[in-house]
Amino acid sequence: MAWAFVNTASASGAFLEPLAGPARTIVTATKTGGERNEPRFAEYFVEALGSESADRDRNGRVSILEAFDYAASKVKAAYEKEGHILTEHAALEDGSQGKLAGTQFLAPERSRTAAAQAAPPALRAILEERDSLERQVNDLRLRKESMDPARYDQELERLLTELAVKTKAIRDFEGKK
Repeated sequence: MAWAFVNTASASGAFLEPLAGPARTIVTATKTGGERNEPRFAEYFVEALGSESADRDRNGRVSILEAFDYAASKVKAAYEKEGHILTEHAALEDGSQGKLAGTQFLAPERSRTAAAQAAPPALRAILEERDSLERQVNDLRLRKESMDPARYDQELERLLTELAVKTKAIRDFEGKK
């Protein structure tokens, strides 16, 4: 089981090394323990969790990686707009260059499942199939380095095609309302 730790305090980068390890995602507002100014990262990280623009893959959920990237870019833009030198540098460590963080969500899946439970039975079935396919794509991406490239591409193409078909079915169903 993977877990995530998010520390948005100043000097939070000091937590990276001691907490890093397999199946762990560590997010800090600063890269080192020496960055002691009050960081702005937390504001934008929380904003990302409810922002459609942070949801780059448009799956209706914001992953830790998406929230991190959104917040880091907002911090940089804020400093540039004010004409200040960037004094905070957020960091993300998951041991897999963001691949694990891209599969983790701070909002529990049950919140998405609860919304699906209120849907008509036909739509609920499609939503559950879509969620299953998304989990399979995430699992496959985590195994990429250990797979034959041709097999990985073939499996990814199959899953993404099925996912596209389910997504279209959901949109078609919702368009009939």
